[in-house]
Formats: sequence, C-alpha cells, structure tokens
Amino acid sequence: MKAFEKHSAYPDKWIRVGSLSIVWPDAQRPYNRRKVDEIKADFNDKAFGMLVVTLPNGKGVYHIVDGDNRAQAVREMWGDEEQVPCLVLNVRTKADAARIWSKMNGQRTKPQATQQFIVDVTAGNEPQVSVNRIIRHFGYRVGLSGEDGYFSAVSAATTAYVKQGEPALIWSLGTIQEAWGKSRDAVGAAFIRGFSELFVKYPTVDRKRLVEKVAKLMTPARLLGEARSAKAFLRVRLHEALIHVLVQAYNHNLRTGARLGGADAA
Repeated sequence: MKAFEKHSAYPDKWIRVGSLSIVWPDAQRPYNRRKVDEIKADFNDKAFGMLVVTLPNGKGVYHIVDGDNRAQAVREMWGDEEQVPCLVLNVRTKADAARIWSKMNGQRTKPQATQQFIVDVTAGNEPQVSVNRIIRHFGYRVGLSGEDGYFSAVSAATTAYVKQGEPALIWSLGTIQEAWGKSRDAVGAAFIRGFSELFVKYPTVDRKRLVEKVAKLMTPARLLGEARSAKAFLRVRLHEALIHVLVQAYNHNLRTGARLGGADAA
C-alpha cells in the first residue's frame, strides 16, 4: 500500500522522506512524539498538505522548515523510500530557514518560549541575540532542563532587557550568580524580573551588601517562599513581592538615610 495517490491536487515535487531531515536543529523545534502518533493513528493523505523544505544540501538532504511531524509519521509507517509532496523554498542557509519558521509559527499555536527564543537567535533577531549573549556570558545554557546552569526564563530576560535596559539585566544575573552560583532555582522569571526592576527602582543599591544579605540569609527556595507569602499579603505580582522581600533584607540594621526607599522604609 502506498501512502499517497499522485494526482493533480499535489505539486510536482515529490521527495522521499529518507532525504528529508532537520538539518539545523536550532532552526526548528524537535518533532512531537504525541503528534506523530496522532497522525499515524488517523492518517489521511488528502489532509496531509505539503511539507515546506529548503533546497538540498551537498548531501542531497532537504531541511524541513514545516512538517517534521508528518514526515516522521510517514517514515515510521512506510519507510524512507516513501515520497511526500513538498514545497521547496529557494533557501540555503540556516538563518533564512529559521526566519521562515519563526514567521510561519508566529501565526499558529505558539511554540514554547525557549524554542522560539533559540530559533530567533539562530535567525539573528534582536533583542534575542543580545539577550542570549548576556545569558551565555554568565555561563548559562538556554533550555528546559532542571539541572543547574540551565536558563529557561527567556521571556522575562527579554522583557527586562527591553524595559529595564541591558545594564539592569547584566547586574541581575551577576548578582544572582554571586549569591547562588548557577543554581537553576535562582533564575526563574520572578528572580529575573524582580532583580532587574530593583536595580532600576533603586539605582544606589550596594550590590555587595545585597549579595551578602541575600546569600547569608536566604536560599533561592526560601526567598521565593517569602515572596509568595508577601504577594498574598500585599496583593501584588510575584516579582514585585520578591523586590519587597529583598528590600526588607537589605534595609535590616541600616541607618535610616542609607535604606532603600528613603526614611519611610522599614
């Protein structure tokens, strides 16, 4: 049995799935196992549509811009020699493939933030390229892993870069790393947004004191826990509550004139 009936409803370009691949993983997101299984369970060649691919590389392999789940389903059901209908774009570079993927997926259900961020970086999009440079400068790797050294709060970092500025993001990551190293627990969205806004709101803050007060008195888990309690009490957003907790710790035992927030600060 063949997967498709070749008729006029399909374009002329038919390509064997063995010649289709994700050549540039950072210009695409990996195929979705659940989605592949769904396609296989209810396969319909009339509803298959077209895969979107680039021109082949020197090995004759076409990079899949759109349709990797469908290609994988056909590959698993009929093997590498089965041919599928494709729209071949006049594209040869990873950056162009990433830009097209980003444009196409911006009009669909959005991919995970880290996946979109990685593709935007590959495409050379700003401010993601600049934000990624800062993240990498501090030795983090963008990804969803729960291991230390990984960084997934890319939306918060991008927002901080745009709204609070590059120095605030750099000071935030530097302070966080001085306090807790590359702890995965210390680079969540509330931490990135909270520290970035704190440095803008209180430009005279002494980073050394902030590190000493935070590092000596709180783990990331404790700081987040106290911020959650403050959030419920103050009825503010989590990162704003985190700022409140940080300021309270910073001001402890300081003379009034040196406190963040002025004379009225507790």
